[in-house]
Amino acid sequence: NSGAPPLSIVLPQLWKFAGESVLAVHDAGTCLGLFDDGNGPGMNVLVVDTQVISRLLDPDREDHSLAAVARRLGVRVGEHRSEIGKALLTAEVLLGQMERLEAARITTFDQLVEAIRAHLTSAETQLEKA
Repeated sequence: NSGAPPLSIVLPQLWKFAGESVLAVHDAGTCLGLFDDGNGPGMNVLVVDTQVISRLLDPDREDHSLAAVARRLGVRVGEHRSEIGKALLTAEVLLGQMERLEAARITTFDQLVEAIRAHLTSAETQLEKA
């Protein structure tokens, strides 16, 4: 959008707004540059990626798009073409995933990170064997 302020203005505002919060995103890989922009504050932001959680919870599924994950969780997928719509859908997905994580006895951020690391290590081992 040509009328939008530049990232050099927006990112410091985002980091200030986020503070010490954990940001929830879907497919953080598409915006990792924002979290490591070399300006300092963003480099310390904690991020929970619902796509990564989906891969942890449903490793045999191929589709981990936001809409597919939402449908699997029984979340109504309405109009989510706008960024605010995607953000709201991501929040609802995360809430559904939190229930599944709790059932798997993953109840803290540290436990989630450890489970994801173990999952990624297992996936790497399987790829090496293939």
